[in-house]
Amino acid sequence: MTQVVLAVQVDARAGVTVGADGHGVPAVLGVGVGMDDEPAVVDLLGLVGALIVLLPAGLAWAEAWLRARTAPTRHMPAPTAWDHLFSGQSSCFVRIRTKDGRWVGGWYGGRSYATAYPQSRDIFLESQYRMTPDGRFGERMGDTGGVYVPAETIDVLEVLKSS
Repeated sequence: MTQVVLAVQVDARAGVTVGADGHGVPAVLGVGVGMDDEPAVVDLLGLVGALIVLLPAGLAWAEAWLRARTAPTRHMPAPTAWDHLFSGQSSCFVRIRTKDGRWVGGWYGGRSYATAYPQSRDIFLESQYRMTPDGRFGERMGDTGGVYVPAETIDVLEVLKSS
């Protein structure tokens, strides 16, 4: 078995290692740095230590860069969650708990309306339903033309998809 040992000299004045062919290369990471202009064996511990730090850091940076380039964005074109909720909303029941604890419920259909940014938020439900004290729907109230609820009175708004 043949052993290969790389010996270099250090020119302390220039900080350059000089190879066997006489060409100089910069002394990097302490590799080949010796004392008293004597030949030094490559400091493998320094090289391995640098690889242990630099290689994972470089790979982590590359992965983060790639993820940032390919990850789907979470930006929504609607300026508020309210606008997103009601943009393109199909017909459904809406249950609202007001800040004073009362329940309002109704049908959000083709004649209903929810305002959009930059207007203040409010909702008009085309038909109103009686609500129980615990928030369950009762019968439809036939003697109303719908119900208007300004957003500043809403504590919780729930959209119930019809199945």
